[in-house]
Formats: sequence, structure tokens, C-alpha cells
Amino acid sequence: MATTEEVYRESQARLHKVLGSYLLVKAWDLKVDCVAIPRSTLLKFLNLQRMKNKRIDWLKEDLKTFFPYQWTTVTTGTDTYATLYVSRFRFPAGGKSGSMTDSKRVKHFTELGLKSKVIKVPDETEIYTKMALLSNGLSDPSEFDA
Repeated sequence: MATTEEVYRESQARLHKVLGSYLLVKAWDLKVDCVAIPRSTLLKFLNLQRMKNKRIDWLKEDLKTFFPYQWTTVTTGTDTYATLYVSRFRFPAGGKSGSMTDSKRVKHFTELGLKSKVIKVPDETEIYTKMALLSNGLSDPSEFDA
């Protein structure tokens, strides 16, 4: 019989894959290959107040089939996760170095050839609704919020 932790991990893996599907459609609609997900929007989606590094590791693992390359930034002076970057392609050399805001970083990535954008992730219910409508031909990706 599965442990409580195994059941929880499996349920979160499914949730992360729903997120991956949404991010893939969103990236396609925005015509980018990399999306940056700020901490606040990801915590809201996951319905969490705090997030341990282990959870970020789970997310990276579960999103690998959608976005094989991931990278996280941390808040200056702490080890606290700040932004999760997921990409279909390798991050450009020199793109991850230096301290900068997310908007400057995605602009820098884009200048280096990796089209990128910061996005907000809606809550879980909204993602399920958007994806269900999309998969049944009742909406299109342009109707997803930016």
C-alpha cells in the first residue's frame, strides 16, 4: 500500500503536469520558448504560503517532458527561490549570470536568441477550465490571460 507521502507526491506530479500543459500552450501562443514564473504566482497556483527546495525539484522533474531545461533564481542574500525559468531550449551562454529583474532577464535571454516572457499562472481551477475549453474546441490560447 502506498504511503501518504507517495500519494501526495503522485497527486502533485499530476498537478505539475497540468501546469506543464498550460505553460506549453501559453508559450506557443506567446511565440516564446522560455517562460519565467515568479514565486508569488507559482505559490498562488500551488495554494502554498511557502515552498521548500524539494518542491521546486519536484516541479523541475515533472516539467522536464514539457520544458527540458529549468533554472531558478534566488532572492539576493537568501536561498529563497525567486523565479522558475523553464525552457524548450538550452539557456544561452552568459544569460544566467548577473543579478537582474525578471523583465530584464527575459529581455536579455531574448537578445541572446532565446525568446522569453514572464507569465502569471492562474489558479488551479482556472487552468482546468481553460484547458478543458481549449481541448473541446470552445476557446483558443489567445483567450488565456498573459
